[in-house]
Amino acid sequence: MDMDDFKKSWDKGQDVPPAPIGLPAQTTLTTVQQLKARMRRDFTMELALYTAIAILLILTVNSPLSLEIAAFTVLSLGFQAIYFNRRFKLFYRMIDSYDLALITHVRKIAYDLEVNMEVFRTYTFCSFPLAALILLLLIQDMFWQVTTAHGKYYKESLPLPWVILCLALLLVQLLVYPMVNRHIRRHYGSYVKQLKQLIETES
Repeated sequence: MDMDDFKKSWDKGQDVPPAPIGLPAQTTLTTVQQLKARMRRDFTMELALYTAIAILLILTVNSPLSLEIAAFTVLSLGFQAIYFNRRFKLFYRMIDSYDLALITHVRKIAYDLEVNMEVFRTYTFCSFPLAALILLLLIQDMFWQVTTAHGKYYKESLPLPWVILCLALLLVQLLVYPMVNRHIRRHYGSYVKQLKQLIETES
């Protein structure tokens, strides 16, 4: 609504709908484009990591028990990756449907981004123990191959005790989760701050 329409409506005594508060669209667009680029990079890195794990499993794991555990773990990890990445993909596509010049839409993007940051934390909390378990299976299976090559045979196909596996998984979780949390705050948290600063500036 321009100023002339506003005056006419005022003179006629009509209710004037509030004009939407605008934002500098180009500045907001730049922030959103950087956010989407970061999401694409993280997804590419995740895809490369899972591909490398799958190749190592195919080339390395030979013992039957390790193969069964690895197959179950990979399936669990795959289901988690599909579920969580579908949420990220929905958010990624939803960004394009917003008008970046409207403060209400930018506020919605900032809110959805914060929600997806928490979803990302949950995803890493659930997936890293499984990825660590696969890595430990690779290590123990290589150890099994080396010992059998020297003529030492184990009655069990899993030489590493379960206690050591559990402690190793706990240690990985304690070390990796803070690193991932820092990565989320440093990269995605910066975009939340930028969007909120734009909103506060124009409010």
